[in-house]
Amino acid sequence: HHYDHGEYQGDEYQAAHAVNAPVPVPRSGDQSSGGRNDGNGWEPDVDDDGSEYGGPVKSFLAHMEDLRWVLIRCVAALGVAMVACLAGAPLIVDFLSRPLGEAKQFLTENRKENLLAESKSEILVRMTEDEVFRIPVETNLLAEAYQLLNLTNVTKPQPFNLQPVVEKGKLQLMLQPDTNAISAADEASKAGPELKSMSPLSGFLVALQMAFYGGIMVALPFILYFLGQFIFPALRKKEKKYLTMSVIIGGGLFFLGAAFCYFLLMKIALSTAALFANWLQFGADLWRAEDYIKFVCKFMIGMGLAFELPVVILLLVKIGVLDYKKLAKFRMYWVVINLVLASVLTPPDIITQVLMALPMQLFYELSVLIAWIWYRRDKKREEQRLKEEAEDAENPPEEPEK
Repeated sequence: HHYDHGEYQGDEYQAAHAVNAPVPVPRSGDQSSGGRNDGNGWEPDVDDDGSEYGGPVKSFLAHMEDLRWVLIRCVAALGVAMVACLAGAPLIVDFLSRPLGEAKQFLTENRKENLLAESKSEILVRMTEDEVFRIPVETNLLAEAYQLLNLTNVTKPQPFNLQPVVEKGKLQLMLQPDTNAISAADEASKAGPELKSMSPLSGFLVALQMAFYGGIMVALPFILYFLGQFIFPALRKKEKKYLTMSVIIGGGLFFLGAAFCYFLLMKIALSTAALFANWLQFGADLWRAEDYIKFVCKFMIGMGLAFELPVVILLLVKIGVLDYKKLAKFRMYWVVINLVLASVLTPPDIITQVLMALPMQLFYELSVLIAWIWYRRDKKREEQRLKEEAEDAENPPEEPEK
């Protein structure tokens, strides 16, 4: 069914041809290589260096077929990554539980300091060569000191009372076990929460959560690669360069944000949450395992997304949607938007929202600074170009003599 470009073949024929036509092999200057029709014939899309771009012209169904295979590959990559994370669930649990261990260590040290300052009436008890405790007379804290030190080579002490005893006409204070006192384990539980499975299905839910969140993290590079294969043929070289740089820098910032959350913010958030619960007299000795895993994963992913802010803003600046002046005027509004985004991307507590909002505000200020540098650079280039044009207009080139 070959025909000239200007020849009309009828509506029914054109509709059938658009849907069922096979994808032709690209040829320079032909409609099959993409391009535009200016009325005098088909011209291919040409990049700045003179090379053609855009790939072959395809029908709507052909594009849908390509998109279908891209989605199939993305789903397959996500499925394989989820299965791999499910197989390594114990290792992931250990990895995600390390911030809680650091928080418990901080709470233990804080509890030790409180133990030494709870009363003025006290006795000195040497627990080890380096550890000397001042034990208040009114309390039974020797057992708690034992738990805080985590001693394994001594006999576990019992809760005690100091009782006055008269021996040989002298009044002395003696340590006597108190069987009615609160157990040492109950007292030591104030030093930090433990993760527990609170229902028969809780273990399965935790495993599925880890597989889902871990699968997204592992499969993300492959998903971006498959999407790039679908999008790149239609882009110019400069557009490909910008998109590639955005993906690389954005991916690096995402993992940097997740690492920043894991190694620094998570310990602060967990410690603060436990201390606040104890301050409210609720206690923080047991946490649901599925709630903890969900909290940690959402916090890390949310912080990773927050670190993408400079890439998004600077990309909009590069394509002309935003500029330095607009960003500077929008600064006060961004403070409010920043807090709203932090509340959406993090679990619903004020501590984690503030911890996320602060880096996001710093990244916004950094983006404004970079946009200002670009603005000054472009302004100087424009002034230089106008100056050269003015010099050329004042000194036109001499025409050669005939």
